[in-house]
Amino acid sequence: MSTTPLKILCSFTAGVALFCAARSEAGFYISTGQMGAQVQCDTNHTQSWTFHVTQDVSDVMGASLVMKRGSQTSAGITFRINEITLNDDVASATTLLSVTLGSSAFSQQFNNVVFQAAPITLRAGHTYTAVLSSTAPNQQSKAYFIKRADLSWTDAGGSATTTSGFIEPGAAPVPAPGAALLLAFGVMNHRRRVIA
Repeated sequence: MSTTPLKILCSFTAGVALFCAARSEAGFYISTGQMGAQVQCDTNHTQSWTFHVTQDVSDVMGASLVMKRGSQTSAGITFRINEITLNDDVASATTLLSVTLGSSAFSQQFNNVVFQAAPITLRAGHTYTAVLSSTAPNQQSKAYFIKRADLSWTDAGGSATTTSGFIEPGAAPVPAPGAALLLAFGVMNHRRRVIA
């Protein structure tokens, strides 16, 4: 029996949900692909993406990012997934996953680099921020670089993979005020009619 992870392409349009319909055996990795502009990551340039998922997604293992380092980069770099509160209080964010890699994990050419940790589950209705940060000096020869684009799911090798949850940019939608009350009123009213 083959142990090759299931690789199914899924469609993605900037600013629109990533459609996913199955799952990979090897877990899911957040990725930005290689289509975006090159941006720097160092002590003055932290990269972050706020997102939510439309359904619970288990086996989220970290990130698979297309990156490179400078010719003299020596500092490490950390990828985190934080859960953000409704009021976007970043100081009170809960870190769900954190992986730090040394400069030796990177080359001076853009390649897929995997930040792998123990699997976590992302929940629908919650807001998350993926953060890429480094203490590297703000000098191109000592910093890191990433192709920045919208988020998608991939396997560890950077190939598109699928899950039942969409990744959508921005905070999770908040139910309209009074929506739960209206629903409860509708249920009670229906029960009254049945009893009558």
